[in-house]
Amino acid sequence: MTDLELKTYDVPVVTVGIATHVNTTTSSSYYDALVEFTLHGQTTDEKASVIPVVNTGSTALAGAVSYTTYRFWGGNASSTFEDASPPSLSYFAEPTLGATSDTFAPKTMHGWSEETAPSFARTKGLRQRFYTPLTLRVTKRAEVATALKIIHETYFGAVFSALSELDLWFTGMSPFPISKRFLAASAGRENSVGDLHIPDGDPMGLTPENLIVVELSLSYSNNAAYEPVVTEFLHGIGGDIREALCKRGLEHTIAPWIYLNDADKGQDVFGGYPAENVQALRRIREKFDPDRVFTDLMPGGWKVAHA
Repeated sequence: MTDLELKTYDVPVVTVGIATHVNTTTSSSYYDALVEFTLHGQTTDEKASVIPVVNTGSTALAGAVSYTTYRFWGGNASSTFEDASPPSLSYFAEPTLGATSDTFAPKTMHGWSEETAPSFARTKGLRQRFYTPLTLRVTKRAEVATALKIIHETYFGAVFSALSELDLWFTGMSPFPISKRFLAASAGRENSVGDLHIPDGDPMGLTPENLIVVELSLSYSNNAAYEPVVTEFLHGIGGDIREALCKRGLEHTIAPWIYLNDADKGQDVFGGYPAENVQALRRIREKFDPDRVFTDLMPGGWKVAHA
């Protein structure tokens, strides 16, 4: 039996919503806004976070994309800021980025779940894949903005031809930021199981720094014949993206860590963990699953025994 102990926080109202942007005829303004938020917005305001998504699909003109941003602020922004507009999230609003629609407003988490439910309905019955080609270190503004634009051009420049034989597909590229404040708060916490201890409390061993995790998601028709096509494309585009960055001298912006929750099957998620942490996780696995019931009989996932 496994126990989970969670620390909970009472947040009766949050301020959250989706903006669809219009004045981004190229990727430049959108990615510039993302980098500014990563360097300044999220580092000064622990309540602020965003999920940016660049979308396209088989029904769009080849190369045509749309830009949306999920903005979140942990509280009732109307009682704190004029027009519920936290300065930390201003990079994704007028005058920096315009919007055809924006639902950012105070609401309960239940209300937010009801608002987003219809968008998930369109994926019903489709196959779904996630792939994380890399994580970017966010240090120099210009370098990271250039890296994001290269990733954008590489991915959206290839996806239409690579998936041309699929009758229906749509995809999103989500370069979402993780703040050094978030990582610093996670480090140093007690994280032990009996006499088994995870160094620094963080099995991933991440140094507190600003990061951008690049996630690719693909939804497509439920046809088994499409599976190898999608696999070949995703794993190939990962190499193409890294190669494009290296050609521009930006290989130092690539962090070794892959976010497990958005990794695809076959990706080496434990390769970016410190070796001693992987060994500690293995010892925990051996203690609680000595007969390898979960390890061998539970399908899917990334098993530390195989790391």
